[in-house]
Amino acid sequence: MNQFKRSFMRFLMSLLAIIISMPMVSCSSDDDDNKKEESVLVGVWRSDEHWVYPSYYTFRSDGTYNFRVERGWHEESGSYSLISIGDGTYLLNMSGNESVIISGLTNKRFILTSDGCNYTYERIS
Repeated sequence: MNQFKRSFMRFLMSLLAIIISMPMVSCSSDDDDNKKEESVLVGVWRSDEHWVYPSYYTFRSDGTYNFRVERGWHEESGSYSLISIGDGTYLLNMSGNESVIISGLTNKRFILTSDGCNYTYERIS
């Protein structure tokens, strides 16, 4: 029985040594992906679908945004973050506003989903 205990302890120590020597894995690539997508979002975007007048989002690289409706009907600003939720869909968190879903994000357009309605925004700069 003593031999069994020693063999078992050697096995456990070997297993522990293997586990400790394994490299640690992090999720930094997820963070990098979100930063890459945020950089695609940076710019000025326009939609004609939501209001009587066109609406504009301006997303800046410093993590701030501005939303306005032409002719001063509505305006807001604050900070934002973009979080991937899979399959090319993102959760856009904006301070002072509820979170919305963005899908189909490219350098030229994205679809914003809010309150069950979709609005297509096209890049203008």
